[in-house]
Amino acid sequence: MFSSGRSGAERRSRASRLALLVAGLTMVAACGGGGSSSSSVNAAAMLAAAKHTVDTASSLHFSLSSQNASGGSVYLKGGDGDAARPDKFSGTFDVYFNIGTITISVVSTSGAFYVQLPFTGSWDKTDPSKYGLADPGKLLNPDTGLSSLFSAYKTATYAGRDRYKGELLDEIKVTLPGDLVGALLTSADTSVPVDGEVGISVDNGQVRRVVLTGPFFVKGTNSTYTLILTNYNASVTITPPA
Repeated sequence: MFSSGRSGAERRSRASRLALLVAGLTMVAACGGGGSSSSSVNAAAMLAAAKHTVDTASSLHFSLSSQNASGGSVYLKGGDGDAARPDKFSGTFDVYFNIGTITISVVSTSGAFYVQLPFTGSWDKTDPSKYGLADPGKLLNPDTGLSSLFSAYKTATYAGRDRYKGELLDEIKVTLPGDLVGALLTSADTSVPVDGEVGISVDNGQVRRVVLTGPFFVKGTNSTYTLILTNYNASVTITPPA
């Protein structure tokens, strides 16, 4: 009888401990800021919402940086500027040009691309490919611009949460067609898919960070571009240079 009673008490005690453990783990997950499970998050739906957010923004600010950028006589290393719908851009780019890196000022409006070189006061209408660029005025084009990366991916997987400057982001890992990324940025081998990670703000659904890794400059050698997007829908005025 005593043995039977102790067994029942032990079972109740184990059940109580299990309930407390489950409750504790639930609280830790809720308080840790990274509670979304990859099995419960629809990565495709999140990317579709992210594309809509970018496509409905009247403007945004971007900053671009690179790692392991090398090879070739002309290539894009970084940049900073504002894009406004439908086809306007104003900013600066850091471009490796033959023997060193120069910072050029750029304006693109309605398909016309203008560049101002360092230590000059004049603007030249030219072809962006001469400076290793695609037309930045097309950045907000929903079919061929940045947001096309969020719909034309080969694979998409939720990768948990991360923070950028204190902002909580949902991270989506994607595999992208090399030719799509090459048309938007650059590529030394468009036949090779590009690995990407898209960071989406938990608070407002804005795409905050896009990291792309692929053979951008040299075949067989991976480099990384990191794009940061801020100031959605800010008032931006961009006009052709005089």
